Amino acid sequence: MRTVQGSVTITYAVPITFIVLTPKLDPVNVVDGVSSTFSCVTSESRPPATVSWFKGIDDITAFSNNVTTTFITTSTLTYTPSKEDQGKRIRCEGSNGGTTVTTSVRPLANIQFGPSIPCDYAGTDAPPTIMIREGWNFSLNCTSSGNPKPSLTWTHPGPGPNSPLALSNIQKSHNGTFTVTSSNTLAPSGEAHVPKSNSSSYIVLVMYPPASIQCTVGSASSLGSGTLRVVKDSTFTISCVADSVPASTWEWSWSGGSISSYQLSAPNIQTEGPFTVTARNTFTLTNGSTETGRNQNECRLQLLYPPSRPVFHLGGTTGPRITENSLSVIRGKSTSVACISTGNPEPTYSSWNGSDQLWTFIANTDTTRTCLASNTLNPTGFKEELRSISSALNIKVVYGASIADFAITGLEGREKVVLFDGSRVSLHCAVDSNPGSYIEILKDGQSLKQVGSAQKLSLVIERIKCEDDGIYICTGRNVHDSAPVMRTLTVFVKCSPRASTASPSVYLVTSVTGVPANLTFTLVAYPRPDMSDFRWEKQDVSGDGWTTMHNTQNVKLVVSVNRLQTSISFTSVQKVDFGYYRVNASNELGRTSEIFHLQSQEAGPSSGPVIGGAVGGSIGGVVAIVLALVVLRRKYTHKCNIKRKTDAPPGKSVSCADNSDPIAAQTHEEISMTTNATVYDILAIRDVRPDSSHEYMPLEQSSLKSNTTYENVK
Repeated sequence: MRTVQGSVTITYAVPITFIVLTPKLDPVNVVDGVSSTFSCVTSESRPPATVSWFKGIDDITAFSNNVTTTFITTSTLTYTPSKEDQGKRIRCEGSNGGTTVTTSVRPLANIQFGPSIPCDYAGTDAPPTIMIREGWNFSLNCTSSGNPKPSLTWTHPGPGPNSPLALSNIQKSHNGTFTVTSSNTLAPSGEAHVPKSNSSSYIVLVMYPPASIQCTVGSASSLGSGTLRVVKDSTFTISCVADSVPASTWEWSWSGGSISSYQLSAPNIQTEGPFTVTARNTFTLTNGSTETGRNQNECRLQLLYPPSRPVFHLGGTTGPRITENSLSVIRGKSTSVACISTGNPEPTYSSWNGSDQLWTFIANTDTTRTCLASNTLNPTGFKEELRSISSALNIKVVYGASIADFAITGLEGREKVVLFDGSRVSLHCAVDSNPGSYIEILKDGQSLKQVGSAQKLSLVIERIKCEDDGIYICTGRNVHDSAPVMRTLTVFVKCSPRASTASPSVYLVTSVTGVPANLTFTLVAYPRPDMSDFRWEKQDVSGDGWTTMHNTQNVKLVVSVNRLQTSISFTSVQKVDFGYYRVNASNELGRTSEIFHLQSQEAGPSSGPVIGGAVGGSIGGVVAIVLALVVLRRKYTHKCNIKRKTDAPPGKSVSCADNSDPIAAQTHEEISMTTNATVYDILAIRDVRPDSSHEYMPLEQSSLKSNTTYENVK
């Protein structure tokens, strides 16, 4: 027999019998906007109950959360009330399969909320920014709603109470943000108290006109009215401020113009004087009124400037100005000079004369003196600065001329020199004078070279000739001389006798009988021939020989004192006197012969003696000087062996290197004669023969030239 076993589960339905709502307060205090929690717990029931929530007739189950444990359902409602929920009721319902249980309701009474703060000013809604005049009364009229009823306070800059919302005599220190706060404390049921507050802020601008103006220059600040020291030509910058609300507009005015800025910057400042700065503002207040404020300062600019470059005045500060800082003074004379500079502050002076502005001195040599002018600039707002500047006065000592040197290069220090014929000669003359002199080199009174406003003069003779001997003179003179100064240099040129080219002789003389006539030979030579070194001869009638001439009653043989001229003079020409004559002259270097022709001419009614085409008695257009001649009776011991034909032309010159043949004695008588005497002849009428230490000038034969040239040496 088979046995089968099984089991059956039998579940009995248990209806819900109750539901409990917490909190159990009636009514319930909640806070506006703050979430509150409610809880409903059902009795044990099978099946487990479901829970629904209602606010009034509105289903708010969606804000709940259900949890079932051992057939007991717990439902939690989280809900945020608002002020509109005041007096509404909260309830929950439990249901399981047709059985529904509703809890007692909990009214939401006394829903608490924080305050709101509407305010008005001067009868209208208060704007975010309120503008009020300093010194006025200021208040805000604010209302606040809240549950429980809130209190009103404010905070603000500056002194004053927090409550009530009113200030008397508002000051600039109150300028800023005013904050009005409404406060209360919420006490929700079963929870901690919650303080609540609400705030509104207003910007209060306390308006006031410009206060005192304060200015800054450099490091100097808080400058009011007064004098400002400024360096001339600098950039002057001054910045000013004035406390005002709203900010001020600015205007600067002075004699030179105006500018609108809080800062005045004037470059290259040139003028001083008063200037005015003005600050202005205009403000419109919230109550609709408008006010204008103004303040002003006046200052004066004082220009500082460093010393100007000193200038010099002759004789004193009021004397004439010395131009170009160059002063010429007379050597040894006392002179006064003033140093003048301008500056602010007034300069002080420093010079070789100490600290005096006026100097008195005697200068003997050229010199330079310096004057230093100094002052100290102390501009407002900047460090003091020492400024100085100097000028140099060039003092030139002027004086008359003096000959410092006159010589031939290479033979300095000698007053008499002997040179070789054909040598190159350089004369130089130095004149000490200030200013420069007019310098002139002359020979035998004739100017050879000159220069103006100079200190030296040079003369070069490339090939010196016998005719160049004589007395050379250098003269100098400037504006301080009453007469020129001079120095002489005697120059001798060694050469054998030869006809002078400077004073050429007349070799053909035409005359009639019974009148005087002269045959004159002018020569150059050094050493000078002796009296015995001259010989006159007459050609024989045959033309084959020469007869030595001697003094007779009708014929006089003459030699000049300087032995550079000889003549044969006929007191009254006779027929036998016509013919050819030869003159011989010699010195230690050689000899020369010249032939003259005395030619017959019939006498006319008014004819006088004719000499070389000129009226008789005249040798040439030269300065005549009467000299006393010494009659020497000395034998002429030499001759030149030259034969002369009667048809030979007159004026033929023959030079001989030696004097070896004896000749007949020739005598000369003392007479006065007219001769072409030069300055040299006048100064050197004696037989000048310098010693050997003065004789010869060194030569470079390669430097000889054919012409005489002159070179300037400045």
